[in-house]
Parts: sequence; structure tokens; C-alpha cells
Amino acid sequence: MDQKRVFGRARLATKASAAFGVWLATVTLAAGTLAAGETWALLIGVQDYQQVSPLEYTVDDAQCLRETLIAYGGVAPDHILEITDFGPGPDSQPLHETLTRRIPAWLERVGADDMVLVFFSGHGFRDDDGLMYLAPLDFDRTKPSETGISVDWLRERIAGCSAVLKLLILDACHAGSENSEPNTDSLSPDEMGRLFKAVDGVVTLASCSEDQVSVIWQDKRRSLYSYWLTEGLKGHADRDSNGSVDIDELHSYVSRRVAHTAKVRFPNRQTPVRIVGPRVIGVPDVVRLKPQPLRPLLANMAEHVADLLDEHKYRRAGVLEFTDDSRLQEVLGGQFGLVGKFCGDELERQLISASQDASFRIVNRDQLRHAILQDGGFEVSAISSTPRLRSLSKSVGDMPAVAMGSIKGRQGAFLRLQVELKETTTGDVIGITGGTAALSENDWAMLGYSVVIRPEDRQRVLTSINRSSESETEQVITAADRRSQGAHALLDPEFKSRFDVEIRVNGTVRPPVFRGNDCFVGVKKGDRYAIRLHNKSGTVALARILVDGLDTGMKVAESDNDIDVWGQPITHLNDAVPRLLDPNGPEVAGKIPKWDLLGFMTKSGVGGQVREFTVVNAAESLANQRGYSDQIGLITVAFYAPKADSRALGTAAGQTLDRNIRTYKGIKPGNLLGVVHIRYVDADLL
Repeated sequence: MDQKRVFGRARLATKASAAFGVWLATVTLAAGTLAAGETWALLIGVQDYQQVSPLEYTVDDAQCLRETLIAYGGVAPDHILEITDFGPGPDSQPLHETLTRRIPAWLERVGADDMVLVFFSGHGFRDDDGLMYLAPLDFDRTKPSETGISVDWLRERIAGCSAVLKLLILDACHAGSENSEPNTDSLSPDEMGRLFKAVDGVVTLASCSEDQVSVIWQDKRRSLYSYWLTEGLKGHADRDSNGSVDIDELHSYVSRRVAHTAKVRFPNRQTPVRIVGPRVIGVPDVVRLKPQPLRPLLANMAEHVADLLDEHKYRRAGVLEFTDDSRLQEVLGGQFGLVGKFCGDELERQLISASQDASFRIVNRDQLRHAILQDGGFEVSAISSTPRLRSLSKSVGDMPAVAMGSIKGRQGAFLRLQVELKETTTGDVIGITGGTAALSENDWAMLGYSVVIRPEDRQRVLTSINRSSESETEQVITAADRRSQGAHALLDPEFKSRFDVEIRVNGTVRPPVFRGNDCFVGVKKGDRYAIRLHNKSGTVALARILVDGLDTGMKVAESDNDIDVWGQPITHLNDAVPRLLDPNGPEVAGKIPKWDLLGFMTKSGVGGQVREFTVVNAAESLANQRGYSDQIGLITVAFYAPKADSRALGTAAGQTLDRNIRTYKGIKPGNLLGVVHIRYVDADLL
């Protein structure tokens, strides 16, 4: 490792700022294509018809669309009118009288700057005169004009709506329902949609073409079209990763997925149709994606990747860590610290879970890491090349597909993620999924910066209308970002008066070297080191400690059993075992309140045991064995107040030592007080 690479993180931070600017500009541009006002939705699902053949899962389709619009599109719940069989009373059920009364009243609420989405899943019919009708729950085929919802009538209601954009989604002419029967007078969504072609501001999405049927996906308990529609609106259709899904992206994504799934799984032909009316300006956005918590976002992405793997019948797939398009080896995590490691690990865990009920399996991480290191190490541009992918596939005994995650950029508390599923033989991209994560304080603390969180960072800043412009978490992260541009937390006098972290190498405190917001400690292969924590605040605090992304505490603590659960590859502070730093505790009574962490804890109580921290070469490190070979040389210590209600070097586990390790109950970590990152490197470079 050369010195430029070790101390290159300040330059990486500068490059990161430029990248963030590009991402912000993209988001701002995309936001201009979304209706300036609010989004409204009218969702109708008709299932258990009283006089015509019942359908399956139409209510599920409407309910899932509602949940998706709220959770992922940020649509206000009171801006969504859901009318289905399962409504609490007749006024919320798709009866003829209810629909003819409530549809006009709802559309009248929509403003001129707003967008409205109208979704219908149910039967459509044509009478003897060729007039078209949507079928309510109480539709009588012998009296279509009296009991049906005339498509002409609906068209006039939508035409009279003042919304700048009107998105009509029709999922009708269902096939595959257990109770379905052929109807010569059935109406396809494509046929209905064409009646709206001349209406200003209307884009119609129809689930299938005129000569086709809308397939039911029994395994998903959904309509095939509606399933992929909601998946697209969750962010999987956001191909350019700009934080919104526009009408082109949505239709293109849904059409590809529906056509492929219908062909492969059923087999059948189903081709969704889009009809764009006059006065539709540009390429309007359907949703601006609402950021999701990091772990649920990764679970959603994994579900999508699992669908693709299963559908394409890939037997095995590999998962790589998320990268930021910088060099993976010896950059010590680039600008995103341990977050990329956690994302890759969590995606893999979710895929392994999904594979239990699917036809694919996930390649063993150790096997994949070994193949990558043997084949030239980690470098984004090289590892994503087709020859390199073929070589990796061969090295691990056939790996037809690989999931390659990337961090596209960060704006404060929001992180953009994307995963490409690639075929290793051709290099073709099979599918893309992504989304925006809303970072928690612990997520941010794993980015690699060392800062103090001050009490004033949590004081609410009110706007002129007495509302905070940011959540508390966003506000704390904004302050932490600003502070991360300055000196390391261990150079902050106020923080040092309360807490300290020292690295003892072979029994002696090793002085650190500071470069900007980074702190380095020099070590050599074979050195044994300990992490010394000081709590000089006079009050109880807690600390979570990761070494090379691994938890230093036991994941499970059972004093009566002989267990050896340690060094868990969780790489997330939320899951790391907190250490109690009680300056009045019995282990420091009459002494300076300091604690030496000698290694990975393997057993608690009297006779508790730790596995020593021992410096080794990267390939031999515990992090490499656990799957974190490119994020070695990093010690993370996060300090917390008690909750109110209560790279070229690595570390191996050395010999087992007996210690009195006190466990505790009832005290949980609360607010983050500060985070310290220390990078240990070859002493010759310092």
C-alpha cells in the first residue's frame, strides 16, 4: 500500500462533494416534471360479483397499490379513496349507486396543479349496441345501462377533472381465476382505454392488448400486471436512479416484466398498452420516491432480485459488496465506510432466505472472496467486465448471475442505492433495482467520519409557520456532515474531557496520527492490540465497537452454556452488543474509569473469554474470513447516552484469554453522543 492511497480519503471526500452536486441537480430537474400540486388516487377493486363470475385478488391489487402509494410514493392517506368489496359499508363498496355518486365528488376535489390516478380492477362488458361498461359489484348483464358504469360517463367525469395529469390504469379481462368463465361480451382494458385517447391530460395504462387476457399470478395472489405495477412504483422502475418514476420508466418496466413473466411462467402472451392523450406535457413523473429505512429498502431490493433469479431459472448467483465506483481494495471503504459492507451483507442474507423457497442458491461468500482476490483483487471497472465475470463464474464452479450493488450518491440523510443483476457469460444486465434510503444516526455513524454530536444538534429549528424543516435525525446528520469537514473527534477538547479512545499495541499506548477527519495508528504483522475506552463524564454511557466491520461482543450471551458466538458479520451498529461504561461500576471502583477491550468476546461472567486482536496480513484476517476483505483496518467506536427509559492490514482472533466480563440488563443505548473511527495501517507508512 502506498502512502498516497492511505491518506487519500480527504481527496475522496472532495470528489464526493462533486458527485453529490450532480445527484442533487438530477433530483431537482426530475422534480420539475412532477405535478406541482398534490397526488390523488381513486382505487376500485371488484371481486365477488353478485351476478357475474367472481374474480380473484382484485381487492388485493387495489389494497397493495394503496399501500405502495403511501409507503413509497409519499401520497397522503386522506388523498386516496379505496372502494372495494372489503369496504366497511356500502358507501365504501363498489356498488353502482356508490360509484356513480362518489367518483364525481372525488374528482372534483382535485386541483389544477394536482395529479390524479384512477385504478380499476374488475370486469368490463359491451352491450348489444357496442356501448362499454365497467361492472360494479351488483352489475346485471341483462341491464347493463342501468347497473353498469358507462365508460363514456367515466370519460366525461375524468375530462372534467381539472388535474394537470390524469393517469388511468385499467386491469380487466382477467384469466386464470378458478371461477372465471368465457364471456363473449367481455371487454379488454385496451378497448376501454382507447375511448380516452382524445381526452386532454390523460395517460391510460391497460394491462393487456385487445386480443389478450390479464393473467392471474396465483403464487403471488395478485394480477400479473398489478404485481409488476406496484413493484415499479416501489422504485424498481427508476432506471436512471434520480429518485422518481416517470411514466416512460413505469410503462417500460411493467411491459418488460409482464411480457417476460407471462411467457416464462404460464406460458401466455400479455402485452400492456399505453395510450397518451393530448396536452400531456413532457414525460411526467408518476411518483417521487419516498426514502425508506435502509434495511427494509434492501429487503425490497432483494425480493426483486430473487424474482428475477427465479424467473430466469439461474441456479446460482453471487452477491458483491456495494461500491461507490472507486477502488475497493486499500481505499478503506472510500467515502461510505462500512455502509457498503452492510448493504452487500444484508442483500445476501435476504437472498439466502428467499432462496429457501426458490430454485436458486447463493454462492458461498468465502468462496467468492477467494476467487476475487486470486483473480486480481477488487476494482470496479475490472470486476464488472465480461471476461472478469466469466473468470469468476468458472472459479466458483459456475455462477450464471451476480448481483452488483452500487451507492449512487448521498444528500445529507438520504442515500441512493442501485443493484444490477448481471449475466456472467454475456455481461448483459438482466434487471435493475434501487431506491433511496433514509439514513438513521447509526447508519450515518458507519460512513467513516469521526464527529461529536452536541445537544444543540437536537434542538428543533422552526420555520416561520412553526414547523421544523427537518426531522431530528436529518437535523443531527446535517450537523454531523458539517462537523465532519473539520478535525477528528479525538481532537475536540470538550469530547476528550468526557471520552477517549486509545489503541494499546503490545501493552503500550500507540500515539495516533491525524489527517483531516482521519485518525491512523501504525501496527505491524503479529502485533497484539487492545482498544482502551475512557469515560470521564461521571455518568453512565454505552459504547458499541466494531473491528473491521465485525461485532466485538457476543451476539448471544448465555452464561450457563458453552457457546462460541463472536465476530458476527453484522457490520451494523444497531445490532452490535453495547458495552456498559459505568464510571461507578465495580470493575473500576477506586480506579480511573477506563476499560480495555482485548479482543472478540466469546463468553461472559466470571471466567469470561475473549479472542485477542492480532494483526495479520489482509488475506489471513478475520474480516476476510467473514467476508469483509476490502474493509479491513478500521476500528469503529460509537458512544451513547443511556436510553431515557431505562485496509492492507487486518485483525485475526488470537489466543483465548480469561476475563471477568460483566453483563447487564435494562440499560439500552439512547442518543448518539459521538463516533470515533481509527484506521490502523502499516507503521512504515506513518
